[in-house]
Amino acid sequence: MSAFRLRGWHVLAAILAFFGAVIAVNVGFIVVAVGSFPGEDVRRSYLQGLRFNDTLAERRAQAALGWRASAGLSSEGEAGVIEIALHDAAGAPIEAAQIEAALERPTQAALDHPLRFTSSGPGRYV
Repeated sequence: MSAFRLRGWHVLAAILAFFGAVIAVNVGFIVVAVGSFPGEDVRRSYLQGLRFNDTLAERRAQAALGWRASAGLSSEGEAGVIEIALHDAAGAPIEAAQIEAALERPTQAALDHPLRFTSSGPGRYV
């Protein structure tokens, strides 16, 4: 019986098997990752990034108004109802506000649902 001798092709086969396994695992991870979250689902994300300073300025202007908003969820039978209360800096209710909102699913824009709010009393919208 002859003793095992490590030859060049043994080393080559081991290196190829090692890197083949690493590549196969990486491909598997990529397939699972892209299948579970295909990427950013925001329209014109590049332009939103360019407008980021404008967004910060809008938020500062909104904060300067001192308005406060509170939201709650109640149920009416089988349906859920979102209630929003708006008050100014002095605590007075804000009347005739136009609220735009949407329930968004981060991974699939097709499942987003726009919301329409109507006034249901002083500073209250449902």
